[in-house]
This record gives sequence, C-alpha cells and structure tokens, in this order.
Amino acid sequence: MGGVGRDVVDAEVQSWMEWFEQCPLPGQVLIEPRRPRHVLLAVDSTSQDAPTIGIAQSLRSRFHCGLSVVDAREGEVSRELAARAAAKIGGKAMPRSSGSSSDQVLAAIEQSGCDLLVIPCPYGDRLESVGSSSTGTVVNALLANCGVPLVVVRQPFGEQEEHFSDVLQLALPAPGDAGERAADWAVGMVVGGGTLRMAIVAGDAFRRGLEGLMESPSPGMKVRRRWSPEAMVSGYVGLHRGMQQAASEGGFRYGLEIWREDQAALNHEATEGGPLLVVASLDRADSAALEDVRRRIQHSAHPWLVVPS
Repeated sequence: MGGVGRDVVDAEVQSWMEWFEQCPLPGQVLIEPRRPRHVLLAVDSTSQDAPTIGIAQSLRSRFHCGLSVVDAREGEVSRELAARAAAKIGGKAMPRSSGSSSDQVLAAIEQSGCDLLVIPCPYGDRLESVGSSSTGTVVNALLANCGVPLVVVRQPFGEQEEHFSDVLQLALPAPGDAGERAADWAVGMVVGGGTLRMAIVAGDAFRRGLEGLMESPSPGMKVRRRWSPEAMVSGYVGLHRGMQQAASEGGFRYGLEIWREDQAALNHEATEGGPLLVVASLDRADSAALEDVRRRIQHSAHPWLVVPS
C-alpha cells in the first residue's frame, strides 16, 4: 500500500461507508431470487470432480432441480465417467459431441436446457499443470461465451461440506442490469440462516461517485449518464437496500463491506461451514472486466458463480 498505515486505510474505508449510508437517493432494487431449475455438471476425471459433484448434489437436494452430466474431454475417452457421476447424483449423462471441450460444453448447455453450469477450473487439466497464473483455455472460452451463469470450482475441498451458508457478492464496477441479476442469484443461493455480504470494490470511479452524490443540491437528482460514477454508486445504493429487504424476507443475515482495490484478493477469506461462494456479474462488452474476473478466480480458493451479461 505504498507505506500507508493500516489505521489510515481503515479510517478512509470507514468514511466511505458513512458517506454511502447517507447517499440521498431514494428507492431500492427489487430482488427476485434466482434458483437453478436444471444444472449441467462437467466432469473431467481430476480431483475437482469430487467437489463439483458435491455442489451438484447440494443444489438438487435444496432446489429439486434437474441434473445433467457431460464429459467434454477431447479425444477418445470412456463414457463411464459421465455415467457414474450421473448415477451418483440422480442425473442424466449427456451424449458426447465433437469439437473442443468448450464447444462440447456449449453444445451440452443447449441440448440439456440448463440454466446453470458447474465446472472445474481448469477443465481437463490438473491445477498443478496449468499453474496459478491460468484458468485454462476451456474456462477462459466459457467465461467469454457461455450463455448461462456458471459455477467455477478452482480448488478441491471436502465433498461433504455445506453449500452455501456464506455467500459474497463482489460488486465490481458498473453494476447495472448484470449486477442486479447477480444479486438475484446471490439471494437465491444463500441458505436460510446463512450470511450474504455485498463487497463493493472502491476504485477511483466509486470515490468520485460518492463525492458527486453527497455534494448534489437535490436529494432526488436523476443521473442521466448510465455509466457515470454517480450512476454506478446509485446502482450500489439500490442493490444494498434491496439486499436488506431480501434478507429480512428470506431469513438470512446481510452485511455491506467496502474494500479498497488492493484488499480485493479473496484467497485469505476464512469461512465456517464450507467454502465461500463468490458471486460476480460479468459485462462481456468490457474486455478489462473479463480479464479482471479471470484474474480474481485464479487467485481464489473458493468457487465463483459468474453471472454474464
């Protein structure tokens, strides 16, 4: 942090929190909890299969959703892997198709009619093979092209651990409609009695937006520029208020956090009762946003639910 003392950083973040809570914007975003109706699980015969199967089982138990399984490894592979996984979770093994692994997964998404994909990261390779600086070519392609939200599982964890008592929505820049859809999924996935947090990553645009709103002479000001700093913060205020209402109605705990950009690595986040689920929206029209999500997944030990625009 360039020599800045921790007490100074904490004081600055606290001041942002106070400003944010006092923002003079009325209204809230209406949260409509989203839960999967049909889940597609991708298996690849690595150590990641156990946690991804565990997640699929948990989703079926909670939501009574349909399940399909695809083995999208390239080349001549046995069909037994998908069949065994499908039998274990009470799902259906999808027929293999041609092309790259990402093409096969995309084809299975269309054929199964799923609304959520669960996939290991990297797919088809051991994490040790690709290293911590890569999410792998398959996951990269799916982040750029997958038409449904996807749960990306980066590292193995206990198969029987609870899912998802601790959910974190990482509010990245420009929340907009994609951020609202991510909030719908975050609220839908958190278990009753669990905890949902929204963490706003406070970059320069966020700080400018706070200043602009707090200095506005009119509490009912209307921001015309969709991606202006003020519009971005107003979107966060609406999400925050909508989350508060959803928590009251849904029986879970909710809290707001504001992070400096240099605090936004998630590999040290400690959780109880199983892995943290990180939920993030992805604006694919913004190449920098796509790279940012990839980078954060690379350095996280927790599964990510990425909700694309």
